[in-house]
Amino acid sequence: PVGTETKMDLANEGAALALDVLQSKDQFGLFAVDTRVQDVIPLGRINDKSSAARRIAAITSGGGGIYIYTSLAEAFPRLREAQAKIKHIILFSDASDAEEKNATGSTRSGGPASSLDLASAMLAHKITLSVVALGSAQDRDTAFLRQLAGQGGGRFYLTPDATALPRIFTLETMRAMESSLR
Repeated sequence: PVGTETKMDLANEGAALALDVLQSKDQFGLFAVDTRVQDVIPLGRINDKSSAARRIAAITSGGGGIYIYTSLAEAFPRLREAQAKIKHIILFSDASDAEEKNATGSTRSGGPASSLDLASAMLAHKITLSVVALGSAQDRDTAFLRQLAGQGGGRFYLTPDATALPRIFTLETMRAMESSLR
């Protein structure tokens, strides 16, 4: 809990605010991953932002940790096939609970075996990855998450204050949109 809200409530608010920053021609997709993928908002243009925001607000924590490889492996083919000028992922994770850094079992069609390799492969396809981590520099997964953002050509945000999440998500969305102007 963070005051009267939870960390997930604040992350959900941040995702809804990021959606609100986008224009009608932009595409948005969101899925939540703990031990399995929940396709909350399929990638595409969003005609009804209010309805999408309600679906985002309904995301709850499954308590299974944050499966990084599964998240990226799910996002990669969707964005690789998307017709968009900017293809950008914002990955949210606790800095002390980033599990599944490597593929478990065999990878899909012999693909990259680690999250870092997957981030590099995405960047080669002009898909960038930024990471928003909740925690501190001393948390066990902070260095990995920072490296992941670097491999993905994106930015790394670390905050111990969950109330900063909505601002960070909005800021990162606007920064990603600015890259098309340059």
